Amino acid sequence: MESRCGILCSKCDWKKTEKCKGCFNIDNPFWGACPVKGCCEEKKLEHCGECTDFPCTQLNKVFR
Repeated sequence: MESRCGILCSKCDWKKTEKCKGCFNIDNPFWGACPVKGCCEEKKLEHCGECTDFPCTQLNKVFR
């Protein structure tokens, strides 16, 4: 997994321009608080795919 929500970080321009290390490796994302990252970490999940509520309303909001 590259991210908690399923975004392919290796394909993201921010990885290069912002020197982003991905949400697994940073505490405070430069793009601001991420509710998906927070939810996964609160539930002690590696990614959304492990959640019994997948796909949830929160995740759907991110990918609109």
